[in-house]
Amino acid sequence: MTPSLTLDEFLLCKQAIMRYGKQGQMIVAIEELSELIKEITKNLRGRDNCAAISEEMADVYIMLEQLIMMFDNDNEIRGQMRLKMKCLKERMDNERGG
Repeated sequence: MTPSLTLDEFLLCKQAIMRYGKQGQMIVAIEELSELIKEITKNLRGRDNCAAISEEMADVYIMLEQLIMMFDNDNEIRGQMRLKMKCLKERMDNERGG
């Protein structure tokens, strides 16, 4: 299950977009994604850094929420997620049977 924002957190994200601008927050999103990639890579190389991964995942999740606000595409994302989950299930079912 994914975490959901409280009303206060939602409003804070909106305020961040207004204060720093869409472009600024998109840059922050890219930076946060990069930091998560870095921590995952460290983990693959044997580092026990689950706490760092959790921290970066939280940052990425917050930025994804802001991107959803900026692009106003929550419904489209939900539809794409359902489609991709269906494809994943079909692929896994086919692997089991084949």
